[in-house]
Amino acid sequence: MHTRLVLALLLLAGWSLGQTTIFKNAWQRTPMPPNNSGVSATELAIRGQHFDSFIGAPRPIDEPKAHASSVGFSFEPVLQPEYPHLGPNQCIVVGRFASFQPVLSPSHRSIYTVIRIAVERTVMASPQQPSGSSIDVIVPGGTLRLNSGKILRYAVSPDENALQPHQRYVLMLTCHRRGHYCTLSDSWLIRKGSVWPNTAADAVRLQQGTSRTAGNPLNLFLSALKEKQQE
Repeated sequence: MHTRLVLALLLLAGWSLGQTTIFKNAWQRTPMPPNNSGVSATELAIRGQHFDSFIGAPRPIDEPKAHASSVGFSFEPVLQPEYPHLGPNQCIVVGRFASFQPVLSPSHRSIYTVIRIAVERTVMASPQQPSGSSIDVIVPGGTLRLNSGKILRYAVSPDENALQPHQRYVLMLTCHRRGHYCTLSDSWLIRKGSVWPNTAADAVRLQQGTSRTAGNPLNLFLSALKEKQQE
């Protein structure tokens, strides 16, 4: 078995046994009833296909003999530069984690979670960016309480760099016009008007004392980020 997957399963087992460490994505273990209101069948199909191809199980995870609750995944962090360059389908926004909703894909082979980001301002826009005052940012995994009462958990591994409810962030997003959603490319926590690392790579820079962004005032950080796009 792949080393990263073994590590993820061990971490998940310890988490499930009630260890006191609280990870930032503990909220993803909260069972939520299904609720796909406001999302069209076409959008659900497109979103589901994306995550089925990414983390989908070979068979439906809600089958009687499936063991979805024990499945966890671990992914190598992408080493982004501190001031990353935007791709053609990417945008940068300042926003707040307003709510979340786990979703079972139409094939029933995966669960993903829709994070509703209340957008305060768009720093750099993309033609693919969904319009409106909020953006659906979709992340792998989640926990559902099915109508039968069964708890279905899938692809929820401890993540020390996850977004957290009610917090404000600078978000670098990859936009998907088909499906009307975004995926997370990079993030910075906003705390008391300053930005702080919110990825594994930036956390390492902070620990090593090489971070150039940690603690910078928000407007100064955003200005530097814009300037880097011109290089």
